[in-house]
Amino acid sequence: MKIINVINKVTGGVLIRDDIPNYKLNYVDSLESDEQSFIHYTPAACLNSYLGLQDANLNYYETIPSNNFLNNISEDIKDLIRYKNGYIVVSYLQEGHVDLVDYKILHEELKKYNIPADKVFFIASNLNCQNQYDLFCKKYPSLTSKKMFVLGGKHMLESATDIYKSIISGNSLGDWDEMYPYKQSILMEKDIDELKDYIREKYFICYNRNPREYRVALATLLFEEWGINGLLDRAIYSLGSSKEFDSRMGGVYPTEFNGAYETWVTDVDFRERLVKKGKELQKYYPMQADGDINTVPIETHPGGVCQWSNFSEQYKRIYFGVVTESVFASESIYLSEKPFKVIAQLTPFIIVSTPFYMKKLRELGFKTFSPWIDESYDEEENHEKRMIMLSEEIKRLCTMSLEEIHKWYYEMKDILLYNQNVLLNFKKSDHIDLYSFIYEKINKDN
Repeated sequence: MKIINVINKVTGGVLIRDDIPNYKLNYVDSLESDEQSFIHYTPAACLNSYLGLQDANLNYYETIPSNNFLNNISEDIKDLIRYKNGYIVVSYLQEGHVDLVDYKILHEELKKYNIPADKVFFIASNLNCQNQYDLFCKKYPSLTSKKMFVLGGKHMLESATDIYKSIISGNSLGDWDEMYPYKQSILMEKDIDELKDYIREKYFICYNRNPREYRVALATLLFEEWGINGLLDRAIYSLGSSKEFDSRMGGVYPTEFNGAYETWVTDVDFRERLVKKGKELQKYYPMQADGDINTVPIETHPGGVCQWSNFSEQYKRIYFGVVTESVFASESIYLSEKPFKVIAQLTPFIIVSTPFYMKKLRELGFKTFSPWIDESYDEEENHEKRMIMLSEEIKRLCTMSLEEIHKWYYEMKDILLYNQNVLLNFKKSDHIDLYSFIYEKINKDN
């Protein structure tokens, strides 16, 4: 049994588990010897505000200095981290949206507290973490003479596997089962076989809980093409929850030319077009998905459509999904719960996210949908061009008649069943891989 000493007893964080084969977490208040190896575990619930890390020039980050985990570690423990065999684990495993500025903020704070960066493990569900961090280190060589260990995970995929197995077996998902007017369910092969002679009413489904810029941009381009009635005739579409909730969650509808889209839209005319047409679309914001579950009380369970809301009835009405991920204009690749909802529901999909996202899905064992769907957008690193390619592909698919897209859907049946099977039988490895890496590093000199 390999033992990892944890100097602080934590109450949260998805990395901390006591049921990992061959590993035991030994919670201690103090060490028997200064030479003992240990980790100080920090669960990052919300990266910047939770950790209290802020670049002086980034005033759009909410900051709670008293929560700064470096400030709250005792000086005795800091010295053991600085000079002995103590390490800090910052776990953001439940999320994966990490930008270069996040690494910069963390490195600057470590420097301020004289904590060597090579005494820090930074963990997130970012499948491009090492490439992204290498890019950061090249950009800031003087700040990264010592480098953190950055580790990527697949938390939402592993979590999704458990959730969909529970739904199939009829197990309770707790309070979430009581929140919705529908019983949670996913499509199975027998369901789509029963639908084979039935023409569905719409083309696609697209949930957008929070009106982030790129989500508004996509909705605007489709609205520009079809108008609101044309959009809603073709799709089950949502955009936003409520103006108050969206604002609290950082989802501010872009309406002003100065500031809107400027970090990733370089063409001035295109930006003006998005803002102008987006203001027309704003009359319909927030948009509630037709036939969906927005009866959930937003105050207690924000964002009705989430990892624990799975309703096959909606997917019986459409032929493909447009998944607007949690990240778009970034180097990180974060697989949230969103792609696995459509995979579980035997639905082909287009992913609105960062470059090479679909490539990562394939590396994890899933199949994607070329040539039925033009997936060349996945290799386009220019965010503005990628958004246009995505909107054009959605429009192209919607030029087919419903009879044509019905046939198109069933041509992919084997892929849909294959992907669902991969999801339901995905072998979880995050915790054992992460604990193994941490254990080997903190005991390398012992």
